[in-house]
Amino acid sequence: TALSPDANDLTLAATHLAALRRGERIEKPVYRHESGTHGTPEVVTPTGVLFVTGLLGFATPELAEQFDVRVFLDPDPELWAQWKRAR
Repeated sequence: TALSPDANDLTLAATHLAALRRGERIEKPVYRHESGTHGTPEVVTPTGVLFVTGLLGFATPELAEQFDVRVFLDPDPELWAQWKRAR
C-alpha cells in the first residue's frame, strides 16, 4: 500500500531534501490520490525554512538525517481517518 516504505521512492525524497538544503530547486512528483497516478511535477524553490509533512519522513536513515528538527504527531485515530477521507 502507499503506507509501505517499499511503495514509495524514499531515495528520491532524500535526494530532493538534500538538494533543497543546498539551495537547489527540485521538481517534486505529485501523487493524485483520487486516481493513483502522478500529475505534473511541482517545482519547489528552497526558502529559509522548509516544512515537510508525511508519514514516512523517518523511514530510512538517509531521509531522517535531512531534517534539523523532527516532530512526530500522533493524532486521534478518528481525526486521522477524517484527514484520509478528505484527501
